[in-house]
Amino acid sequence: MPLSDAVYVGRPDAINLEPDGVGIVDLDDALSAAASDATEITILGGYYDHVWLLDLLRKLPRARRRDCRVRIAVGSDATITLPKVWEHMRGVQRELRRIGYRSIEIAIVGRSPVHFHTKLFRFLRTTRPYWFIGSANPGSDRHELMLRLSGPHEELSNYVQAVFDAAQSVDDPVARRQRPSTMRDFFLDGVLCHKPPHQQLFTFEAYKLSPEDRRRIDIRIGDVSGVEHASPRTEGFGFGLRSAIGMMETDPSEMEDVASRVRFRDYGMDTLFGLWMPSAYAAIIQASVTERETAIGERLRAIGRRLADPAGQQAATQDPKRLRSSGPDDRSVLADHALEAVFADVRITDRARRDWQRSW
Repeated sequence: MPLSDAVYVGRPDAINLEPDGVGIVDLDDALSAAASDATEITILGGYYDHVWLLDLLRKLPRARRRDCRVRIAVGSDATITLPKVWEHMRGVQRELRRIGYRSIEIAIVGRSPVHFHTKLFRFLRTTRPYWFIGSANPGSDRHELMLRLSGPHEELSNYVQAVFDAAQSVDDPVARRQRPSTMRDFFLDGVLCHKPPHQQLFTFEAYKLSPEDRRRIDIRIGDVSGVEHASPRTEGFGFGLRSAIGMMETDPSEMEDVASRVRFRDYGMDTLFGLWMPSAYAAIIQASVTERETAIGERLRAIGRRLADPAGQQAATQDPKRLRSSGPDDRSVLADHALEAVFADVRITDRARRDWQRSW
């Protein structure tokens, strides 16, 4: 069985190694070339990248995919993640069928009694097989080394068949989720989440105010500004769209501060990568997020219905135009509501005023 004189390296730059096309060959290039004219493709990997698998199998021209047999067996990082592996590999199977492959066998090797760790690629060209064996999992982006062998090898063929005999087809029912039995499984079973900053969806900032200016205004007027459609609790005295079209008075449940906040930090702990929480808690948070998104959707639909009404359209256009023409140094809406001294103290700049006007 001839062994290629070349070595096939993934990420050769990691050790300042330059592929020269003879002795050192880029592994991804070699695998792509082998897949582009194969009549059968077999891939074994302890770990995998399902997107990379599909990209590799797209190298074969579409006209030849119907007659090319594909066999893929992968391992699982942990018993707890088996359902996710099933989901990924079933997706690979569906996509392969969609792009023209017909003979497909995809299986998953469980962790019992140990993790499946083999890395092997076999490409058959009519009657002659080529084997890549070494350290590279399917889709690895690390520095890897593999060797290529050509020709039939009975024991390797028997080994490959034994793997598929021991593996479970993705056509079978999804492996049942198991409780974590080790600390590693417990942390792998968790999820990372990131809480987005709170947004005022229906209030538009009128002025850019510093924290000190904000504090001084709070002392002067508290929660009631007397400025029509202004929201004193927002930075910069936001102009409330819903107030302008009459929704806050008619339907208090539409107010932004009525919606319950999603409490993320009660369920997880901070890490360098974000807030980590056990998967059981993640389901609770996801339900809260879904509920909040549904509530926001209802608010948007309510605003849409109001703006579809001629009276709502008129209110939404007239009030912003009236406020846009006013300024803190004029006989304006602010002055009419006895806030002239307050806004003179906070030194609203011309730039801030232009920013406000452009927001309309």
